[in-house]
Amino acid sequence: MATALICTVVTMDTLTRKRGFTLIELLVVISIIGILAGLSGVIISSVLKGAKISSTESTIQKIEAALENYYHDNHCFPPTPEVSGSKSIYIALTGDENLDGKYNPSEGDISANHPRWRGPYLQKQSRKFINLTTGDFIDPWNNALRYFENEREARQCSVNPKSFLLYSCGPDMKATEATREDAIDYKLPNNRDNIRNWKVE
Repeated sequence: MATALICTVVTMDTLTRKRGFTLIELLVVISIIGILAGLSGVIISSVLKGAKISSTESTIQKIEAALENYYHDNHCFPPTPEVSGSKSIYIALTGDENLDGKYNPSEGDISANHPRWRGPYLQKQSRKFINLTTGDFIDPWNNALRYFENEREARQCSVNPKSFLLYSCGPDMKATEATREDAIDYKLPNNRDNIRNWKVE
């Protein structure tokens, strides 16, 4: 009888006692949470980078289509800008010479240098990738797209000799600042992740 009573007391005591986490268990749980948080950060960063690359490729394709339409009317592509960037290309395709984001012929937006111009060649909804302060086409990293005309200026260029080069500096936001030949040399350190309108052989 006494033995049964002792067993009952021990069993009840065992059931009512609350067991806490040990320091080691807490450290393991915190470590696992940290690893998962780090992995999710890497995954999110990778997804965002991929989305920005896709967006840049889409932008380049839209500008390419606009340049082809420009060529159809003017029988040439716009010349290479004198200053690095794409301001003169933006003006050629939109007619927006005063950079107010609107095409208004009554305010002198049609360029007298383009007598065959029948634009705008870019629609308003396509202009979200434009910096109206500088007049540059920009990528998601807020850097100006670069442009070189080839058909008249560089018929011996090894890529796109009958059209143009259009590219973004890419995720590292760097590109070799120099000549057309440097722009097409993907082996240069700053050019490896450039997003281009030509294929690297």
